[in-house]
Formats: sequence, C-alpha cells, structure tokens
Amino acid sequence: MCLDWVTQFFEGTGRIVVDWHYEILGEYRNNANQQITKWLNDLERQPRARLLEVDIEWEEHSAEQVVKLPPEFEAIDRSDRKFLAVLLKHCQTCPQVRLVNASDTDWAIAAARYPAIAQLIHELCPEYIAMHRTRPSSAAE
Repeated sequence: MCLDWVTQFFEGTGRIVVDWHYEILGEYRNNANQQITKWLNDLERQPRARLLEVDIEWEEHSAEQVVKLPPEFEAIDRSDRKFLAVLLKHCQTCPQVRLVNASDTDWAIAAARYPAIAQLIHELCPEYIAMHRTRPSSAAE
C-alpha cells in the first residue's frame, strides 16, 4: 500500500505540505531506512512546486523546540506536533488535505482521543496499525 501511494504520488501532480524549517523532512531523514532515503532523494529532485511550505508557530518560552497547537490538541506527542500543526494550518485554505500515515500507531491513538483528527488522517495500512496498536509497549513487556 505504501509503495503504491508513493508511486502514485511521483506519477501525479500532488504536493506535499511541509514546514518552512524542514523539521518534517529532517525527521524523515533521521528515521530513514534505505527505501525512505531513496524516496526522499527522489522527492528533492522534484520541481520545488511539489513542496508547499507552511509557517508554523513555536512555543516561545520552551527550553526545547515545541510546536504550538490549539489547546485541545496539547496532549499530542511532541515529535508529531509539527505534522498536525502543518496540517491544521494548511486545512484553513485547503480543507481536503490529509495526513498520510503508513505505520505510526500514535496517529490512531490521537484519532481515538480527538475525533476531529480522525477526519484528517488517511491510513495507508489500517490493518497494520490496528494489529500493532493493541500490542503492549516494550516498557511493559
């Protein structure tokens, strides 16, 4: 499913929404396996018009970089906040945009907690998410 989505993206004219500071693409690079690195390299060779850069707000009085979100989403995982901030900001002008998720179970947990988020996420592999979401965390095992 993921490879199909990526293939369709590169064959199409769609755009990817990222933050101005490229924190999102940086996180992908930091967590990339060989296939994701190839995809990121291919993405960077695409015309710049395929990336839509959105300015997001950062907490002013925080020792570390923390993305500002509306108060109702304050419990979102810190590493995921930038994805939601970009999505919420871009949804103001383009309500059909979705966060495409392949395997991060945090989004299923967030969607269960915040029904408004569920409408914004396109799960590529819902069976995988459901199977891994129910597993106990490694700290509990």
